[in-house]
Amino acid sequence: DIKFSGISWLGNQGFYYSSYDKPKGSELSAKTDQHKLYFHKLGTKQSEDQLIFGGFEEEKYRYVGGYTSDDERYLFISASVSTSGNKLF
Repeated sequence: DIKFSGISWLGNQGFYYSSYDKPKGSELSAKTDQHKLYFHKLGTKQSEDQLIFGGFEEEKYRYVGGYTSDDERYLFISASVSTSGNKLF
């Protein structure tokens, strides 16, 4: 359920990554939407990861990424509904 994802570390606390919900049926060929950004705290289970962005019913994003600033004070989120154009938050 993790593809098209990079990771961005937040010090020694954990990292941000993107993931899709597992599609029903033909998992490898199913359309992927509802990309979401999560934070994984080191030493915890993936099932405990915190949803940071995405999962909105009114707007589905196919690609979401999160990147921390060099000083780790800010998280930049990029989201797009297709392979052209994006929104920055």
